[in-house]
Amino acid sequence: MSLRGAERRSKLTQRVIPSEARNLMEIASPSAHNDSLPELPKGWIWTELSNIAEFKNGINFTKHQKGDKGILTIDVLNMYSKGIFVDLNGLYRVNKPVNKEYLLKYGDVLFVRSSVKREGVGWTSAFKEVSEPITFCGFIIRARLQDRGILPEYITYFLRTDSARELIVSKGSQVTITNINQDSLGKTPVLLPPLPEQHKIVEEIERRFSVADEVEKVVEESLKQAERLRQSILKKAFEGKLVPQDPSDEPAEKLMERVGLLREGMQKTKSLSSKARRRKNAQNS
Repeated sequence: MSLRGAERRSKLTQRVIPSEARNLMEIASPSAHNDSLPELPKGWIWTELSNIAEFKNGINFTKHQKGDKGILTIDVLNMYSKGIFVDLNGLYRVNKPVNKEYLLKYGDVLFVRSSVKREGVGWTSAFKEVSEPITFCGFIIRARLQDRGILPEYITYFLRTDSARELIVSKGSQVTITNINQDSLGKTPVLLPPLPEQHKIVEEIERRFSVADEVEKVVEESLKQAERLRQSILKKAFEGKLVPQDPSDEPAEKLMERVGLLREGMQKTKSLSSKARRRKNAQNS
């Protein structure tokens, strides 16, 4: 899935995450104080990402170490999945020793550290287990949540909202590509409700995504049907089947004869004009 497609889905997430989370730029500003933060439901808190997660950059390797041997490795392209989890299709392997601290666990939250497109930096996806050890490339940052009372799916959805994306992207530094570091990510404000509420929010987001997916399928099928109808109309039009044939209409052969005669007359006129110009030029010289 493309980044643009993934961002469209994040628009729906924005409607489910409470409104208190929609002004992160203001909350994260240096002038923000506790008394200026939005009032929260009972049991909810604002915290920084660094308070609930530990960060780790991925492994670096040479192009010669990349191939079909070694440890499975998640790349930036795997981050832009349709769902909340990393896309595990098209993984490559890196043939080098990897310390266990670089291995991923279920519930790790990954961020795009470097992106050619500015809007791609900091994009968030969660990781689910696979049947063998797996690591992640140096263009990705891993956040490992430090408490079981924090749902990785909730954090990932929250960090995909427009307000969170705007804040994270604004922290990126850009030369040729846009980069973000652990310190910048760690300062991102996170709205944290009690665990049962996190589950409810995730369930509601996924329910709405399911409805949206069905609508998208209907729209796509309607577009395909419309295109087939257009092609059918064109085919019938050029087979003479679109409108009733009028016997009094001039046959196409007659039209072509007239076109041929017209061309022949134009060519003769052009030839006579050329001869006249040559005679005139000869007289003047």
